[in-house]
Amino acid sequence: KDITEKSDGYAYLEKIVQCSFHLPQPNKYGLWKMFTQELDTILFPVQHQELLFDSKEWGNIFHEGIAPLLQTPRNVKTLLNSITACYPVLRNEVNIVSFVGIQAIRVFFPRIYPIIENNKDIFAGETYGGNSEYMEKIRTAFFEDINASIPKNQLKAFKKLMSRLFPTYAKSNGASG
Repeated sequence: KDITEKSDGYAYLEKIVQCSFHLPQPNKYGLWKMFTQELDTILFPVQHQELLFDSKEWGNIFHEGIAPLLQTPRNVKTLLNSITACYPVLRNEVNIVSFVGIQAIRVFFPRIYPIIENNKDIFAGETYGGNSEYMEKIRTAFFEDINASIPKNQLKAFKKLMSRLFPTYAKSNGASG
């Protein structure tokens, strides 16, 4: 029988899903350790390599914005794979902390990444001259629309991450970062 034929979906799934496993929720500290250890091997392949790395900035962005998104080993691996694929060509060209933060947005909020990419002027804080109060109102409404598209269980981490990466976002959301 052709498997693409739409007959009894339940029977079809029953053939594929033979056995289910209920796994315990992973320990968040174990996930964080898994992430940071592998990240070190990606970012610092040569021991004692000197790179511009602000450990305070990293601690803030990691604990406030990235760590809450690392809920499963799959989340950890997906983010690490994105970093592994992109970082080698950008090495020595980008701020490491900001790069990892942007990759977290790209992985966990894939609909937001192109919005940032296509509206750099709003996120970078460029002004168009004229009424800056008017521009701030537009920017605030723009960011409120973005926030409304984020699932509630991820909104706090998203706001913290965005505020750390984009001062204009932090200002419009009443956060200092």
